[in-house]
Amino acid sequence: EFGALQCVPQNPDCEVCPLKERCMAYASGNVQAFPVKQNKAKTRPRYFHYLYIIYKGQTWLSRRGKKDIWEGLYEFPLIETANRWILPDCSKRKRTGNCLTVPVG
Repeated sequence: EFGALQCVPQNPDCEVCPLKERCMAYASGNVQAFPVKQNKAKTRPRYFHYLYIIYKGQTWLSRRGKKDIWEGLYEFPLIETANRWILPDCSKRKRTGNCLTVPVG
């Protein structure tokens, strides 16, 4: 937090900085060269498709596994894909072949 407010690349405020006596960039007179921006991590699109399933009056949930960011917490069943899915709105239609069905049993 301190560095993000104090040592901004284009306009560092060295004169009021409490650390300027120990700052190597300030001592060398080269404050405009710091901080060095790191390369941003390449991101990839991720699409999460949660399934809301009610069977015999019970809502299905799944529990997140070990080494997961939210280990042990519950969520709706999830399918992750690399591409976006366009699914018909099954809640407003009669059960037909146009809607995604989930095998139960």
